[in-house]
Amino acid sequence: MKKSLFLRIAAPTLLLLLSTAANAGLVVCGDVYRQASLNSAESCLSQTLGSTVKQSDLTTLFGGTWVKQGELTGNGSNGLFSVSGANWGNEDVTGTWQINSSFWDTYGAALITMHVGGGQKNAVDNFEWVVTPDSLAGTWSYDKLKGKGGGLSNIKLWGSGTPTIKVPEPSALLLMLIGLFSLGFARRAAK
Repeated sequence: MKKSLFLRIAAPTLLLLLSTAANAGLVVCGDVYRQASLNSAESCLSQTLGSTVKQSDLTTLFGGTWVKQGELTGNGSNGLFSVSGANWGNEDVTGTWQINSSFWDTYGAALITMHVGGGQKNAVDNFEWVVTPDSLAGTWSYDKLKGKGGGLSNIKLWGSGTPTIKVPEPSALLLMLIGLFSLGFARRAAK
């Protein structure tokens, strides 16, 4: 009887702890010529849009009104958006990105876009990632797999919508303490 009482209390507590895990991950997209990835993203589109992605392109692809909050053509920051990496303008590049937390006080959605040089007919030249809400940092990469052109040109941050109301989640420690208290109470009640 003690074992089944333990399972009735411990199992729901464990499930509650596990349900708070984040589901952001590394998202890769591209074609046979070019491929790029971004960490802390939910999805990606890869397009052949020409010299650079525009607000109207994003509205068509994602809906809403998108406001450009940063365009970086090399390592640096504009206050809301920072990017670092090596070999800008080249074909195989990796780095990190960071969004200032104040961005999420103004916007409810974010896109990070990457533009690479043309030169290969019908090859992808723009990547657009939907960033996991409230994400503040991650990694990115770009690889030219084959064909002409394709050096990294720029990375941009776009914001849209209104911020979501943030309801604080209970910490794992608090949940564990509640579970332990419940086990102690159940043990006393069983005697």
